[in-house]
Amino acid sequence: VVAAARMTFHSTIDDVPYMQLVPTEYRQALRHRSLASINRLVVDPRFRGRGLARQLDLVRLDLARQLGAEVV
Repeated sequence: VVAAARMTFHSTIDDVPYMQLVPTEYRQALRHRSLASINRLVVDPRFRGRGLARQLDLVRLDLARQLGAEVV
């Protein structure tokens, strides 16, 4: 394994990590939306600079769209 990434789908906005840092008006706007959060990304130092992080981000965003997340 040279890289790994994680994304989490949430049933409520209150489950999203660090959501308390988001201004209240934004939290209210997202209250009834389908949510996913991008959490962790690691790339082996020997393989950095090859675009792996970007590719993993694109894959996660595509998966979120496919599974119906309205907000990531």
